[in-house]
Amino acid sequence: MSRLEHLALWGGIAAPLLYVVTVLAAGAVLPGYDPVADPISALTAAGRPSIRWIEAGFGLYNLLLAAFAGVGWSLAGRNWRPVFATLMVTAGAGLLMWPFAMDMRGVPISAHGVVHLGLAAVASISTIVAVLLSAIAWRRAGDRRMARFCALCLLVITLSGAVAGVATATGWPIAGLLERLTIGGFMLWLAVTAARFAGTSKLAPTGASH
Repeated sequence: MSRLEHLALWGGIAAPLLYVVTVLAAGAVLPGYDPVADPISALTAAGRPSIRWIEAGFGLYNLLLAAFAGVGWSLAGRNWRPVFATLMVTAGAGLLMWPFAMDMRGVPISAHGVVHLGLAAVASISTIVAVLLSAIAWRRAGDRRMARFCALCLLVITLSGAVAGVATATGWPIAGLLERLTIGGFMLWLAVTAARFAGTSKLAPTGASH
């Protein structure tokens, strides 16, 4: 494994840390933004001023995720390639959201807003699939502890995601908090998974199929 490839794997750890820092910092300084009630996409909603640094943070996160997924796919065994391919879809959807911002609350939905919702759906589905496939891959590798960890993350992501969807549609005052639980489950999974791979001399951990 080259030094550049190894750095890309560590990017899988840096990506969720950058995402969390960006969301926390933006939520703390943007006027009129409520982290408990508002979705994360509202941080970069169309028409919101002075958000270039937030967009840059999310853009870099997706680039780091894409680099991690790309190196993972090129080096991993056959059980892991579907996981990294799905992560590449997640990163691609995230990058494409940049020019298609979410519509501000109370504003009629626009064509850009419709595209944003479609890309968000793709990112959500690919996230769930990636975590599911990783649980299967760890089980095949004989690592039951990691398989259970992935299954737990999948449970948190799917259940909280479903509740967050209902909360957003019905205007619950904690919709933003529920969404953060969903995304937090994925970020935890990503950081732990990347750490396992980055800490080995080969991409696939001991027992993984090549």
